[in-house]
Amino acid sequence: MAISDFQKLFESLKGANKRRLEIANGIDIHSIEAASLAIKNEYVSVIITGNKEVFDHQCLLSGISSADFRILHCDSEEEALKKAVELIHRNEADLIMKGLVNSDKFLKVILDKQGGLINKGTLLSHITLVFNPVYGKSLLVSDVAIIPLPSFEQKVILTNYLIDIAHQLGSEIPKVAFIAATEQVLPGMIATVDAERL
Repeated sequence: MAISDFQKLFESLKGANKRRLEIANGIDIHSIEAASLAIKNEYVSVIITGNKEVFDHQCLLSGISSADFRILHCDSEEEALKKAVELIHRNEADLIMKGLVNSDKFLKVILDKQGGLINKGTLLSHITLVFNPVYGKSLLVSDVAIIPLPSFEQKVILTNYLIDIAHQLGSEIPKVAFIAATEQVLPGMIATVDAERL
């Protein structure tokens, strides 16, 4: 059965293997609150890299127990990012999340050719999951954040990523649409040409 709302998505996580979530420089209140909720619902265990003093202070202000987390003290944002990537490489964490750090710095560490997390020949992408109660079905959208102008080859990879995620959400035969400014195939508008080929 396809997952059609966030409640069903969250229910599907109950009883699943608990993942180890690592938050790079996760010392801000938003990261801490989100992680605390995920811990309470038993979706994940959480490791934080960042300044322990700032983390403890934010937990105190929000009434969240810092004992619920594993905190690895880092003196700087850069150290917190590098430590987060190391944890994935050492198989001490399964998932990495961006905390209080600019996206460009986060991506630079992840995409680093020497010590990053992306294997050669793979593509880093972004997928947004949308539940529209009027439509009544889940929508997956890609790529709205990482690749502003994907090549045709990249669009093939992105489409396969979307299909894979749709399968994981319970859609056996997902419908795929390619968005362009017009539904006509116009040679001067590459998005329409690529859509027809795809």
